[in-house]
Amino acid sequence: VLSYTEPTIPPPMNACVRSSQSGLRLIFEKRKFCQSGERDSRIVTSSEYDKHIIDCEDIILLNAFKGTITRQHEWKKEIDRLRTEDPDVVQTDVIGDLMYDRLPHHFPNERVFFDHLEDCSWEVHKAIAFRSDMVAHLYPHSKKPDKYIHFPLIGRDETTNEGMMLTNNAILTNVGLLQKMDKGLYTIAENANKRFVFLYGDALSVSLHGKVYDKILRQITQLGNQEYIETLLSAQDRVVIQKGQFHQCMHHLATIYTQFYGGFLQVVQVCNGVKRVTGDPVKGGYQTHHHFAKKVYISCNRLMMRRFCQSGCLNEPVEFSDNAERIRWVLSKYQKYRDDWEQSNNEPSRMVALFMKSMRSYLRCKRAIKAHDGWHLHCSSQVSSTFSSVSVIEPSAAVLELVYTIVFRSVGSL
Repeated sequence: VLSYTEPTIPPPMNACVRSSQSGLRLIFEKRKFCQSGERDSRIVTSSEYDKHIIDCEDIILLNAFKGTITRQHEWKKEIDRLRTEDPDVVQTDVIGDLMYDRLPHHFPNERVFFDHLEDCSWEVHKAIAFRSDMVAHLYPHSKKPDKYIHFPLIGRDETTNEGMMLTNNAILTNVGLLQKMDKGLYTIAENANKRFVFLYGDALSVSLHGKVYDKILRQITQLGNQEYIETLLSAQDRVVIQKGQFHQCMHHLATIYTQFYGGFLQVVQVCNGVKRVTGDPVKGGYQTHHHFAKKVYISCNRLMMRRFCQSGCLNEPVEFSDNAERIRWVLSKYQKYRDDWEQSNNEPSRMVALFMKSMRSYLRCKRAIKAHDGWHLHCSSQVSSTFSSVSVIEPSAAVLELVYTIVFRSVGSL
């Protein structure tokens, strides 16, 4: 994961909303953007934006599970109707028809969950549209097609020190950081000290970029070359090179496999006969590793949702002033239940919950890249080890066994 030395990330200059829109009201109400410095305005902080994105994704997960149980409850309702009309027509067990073996379920509690989400359809819609609305305001030109600049070929032998230096100088000249002068000398281009050039590559590219700087500093430093060397190093300092999104996501996924492959993902892989997953996406098969880990995550998430409904957390009699308060209450109950799993004394349950937490961080970065959401990509790169203080409950000890048996059958086309 990307790391930063700054403890906080400054928000974009135009991340301004009305002061009245605080907390989750920014999600569920019509967003009123304004210019920086306007009266009755405030800046949305990075931590606030990151929390809102996480809340919106949790609401989307809850709504997706509502769609899953909707089909099953409609099936159950139809079978019950047929049994009432003619008991001889349907002889099979309803539970066996609707659920896989040993999959937790509680139809009455799931119906309570469904009713809560059904009443909050407008709030769910606002949560789904939150990121796109914010990105459209913060980065109005983010979806425009990229422009490619094809530089001329540089006919130099890069394997020699001289050829490498001439090639590097030509690249810096093409990007506007150096300006060529007479007698093979260079000077800093106009406004070069006010610009940065961002390059993206793999780990080897990052390493070689550092070696170029070292060669300039060490191998061509001679008496009388001080001004020339300072010019080259000043231009080199304006270049920032880091891993591209493909390599970044690949290494992010590799950390998840390093932690959870042995004893968990590998067992699921063997039980389901999945091939071409070696536990190291860096060495090959990144897409295969990605799809496998995502399927396991979706199955674990559905399992946790069913456990959440089965626990009866939503059966408390509560009066709500509006549907926004209702969805906040459901969201808080679900997040607390999930945090309980992450700190549970039951090791299989805790391992599944922490795997899901790691996958949420990974998929959040993927979604931020796809949505051109640079602000949240920076926010999600800061790994937080802070856990909220919650009471510990004991989920079932058969969690792993359930995941092993239903992982692919419960995902279906996903």
